[in-house]
Amino acid sequence: ADIVGLTDKADRKTFVDSFKDLDELANSMMKPTTVNKIMFDKLPKVTMMEFEIEVDGDITEFSEGFQEQYEQAFEEAGYIIAGYKNFKEKYVDDQELEFNYDAYWVYSLCHFPFSNGVFNDRPDAGIFAPCSVYMYVEKGGKTLKIGMPVLENWIAVNGIKDEKKAASVRAIDAEIIKIMTTKLGTKKVN
Repeated sequence: ADIVGLTDKADRKTFVDSFKDLDELANSMMKPTTVNKIMFDKLPKVTMMEFEIEVDGDITEFSEGFQEQYEQAFEEAGYIIAGYKNFKEKYVDDQELEFNYDAYWVYSLCHFPFSNGVFNDRPDAGIFAPCSVYMYVEKGGKTLKIGMPVLENWIAVNGIKDEKKAASVRAIDAEIIKIMTTKLGTKKVN
């Protein structure tokens, strides 16, 4: 909640409460003998990377073209698309529910050599993996908004002190920003 800037107390409670069932299921299935809580006292100054690009023409057509370019750009750079979910399709098309966006999808993005370098001796750092990248167009909007938490959060939350590991985290952040702005033509907004 801190990373995404969730400040409303009721929203924060809803967010935290949303994990109760998952925690109970994990505890009942895995039967852990110890539970470690990760505590941190500060996050980086900028916790999210956010981008925008103007929708050119029909939203559906633009979205499909942008998704193709996104997948190709990241796969060419050695990333793996570990998941994809089209929320509008699930809410509107499948369940006929009201939805406040013209488009909304989320990608799960991984870079195995990077992850292995961080997780090899710090498996707890895996709480952030894979990286979730959201993309949406507000109802009636003409701007695709894209965002994801910066990997620099991993350094703060996991207390990474090894400068080589910290440098690799910062390098991946920079690489993602470069791909988004140079290969995909987005504008960084923060």
